[in-house]
Amino acid sequence: MALTRRVRRQLQIQGFACPTDEEFERLAPWLRFSPVACSAAGAVGTLLASPALLVGLAATAVVGAVTGVHPFDTLYNHGIRRLTRTDSLPRNATPRRFACAVATVWLLATAGAFRSGRDRLGRALGALFVLTSGLNAAYVCVPSMVYRALTGWPADSSPGETGVDERDAVTRPEP
Repeated sequence: MALTRRVRRQLQIQGFACPTDEEFERLAPWLRFSPVACSAAGAVGTLLASPALLVGLAATAVVGAVTGVHPFDTLYNHGIRRLTRTDSLPRNATPRRFACAVATVWLLATAGAFRSGRDRLGRALGALFVLTSGLNAAYVCVPSMVYRALTGWPADSSPGETGVDERDAVTRPEP
């Protein structure tokens, strides 16, 4: 896959930086794995109106927010990548961790709506969660964009700059 400028920029917004285009190209498709898996699980939880499933999914999101390694990233790093013979995913940087924190609150609110019998509200919140997290299939992470807007991140990087704040640098997890 040829890495477009738009895809590179969207990944930088999420806090990802790779030293070479080749590394970015190898990792880019798999950086969508966890958010898209969350979107799919959120869809199931919403369709079933299941507070338990949504709270369980919120628990995975809080782990991603606190540790920088989402449980679905761990599933990929220790299982899927061995089957696909691809590189391991890096730790999540601050913008993506912020997205996990937003997802935690959102999923708990959705679960709370279902639990309290407000099914319409639960379905609306769930549908918006699925749509927002599903945008990651196109490398768009709305909460990361909000984080960048709140922290005053530059609107565009100069050529040759990564656009990634030093504090947001990603590192590879231990193998």
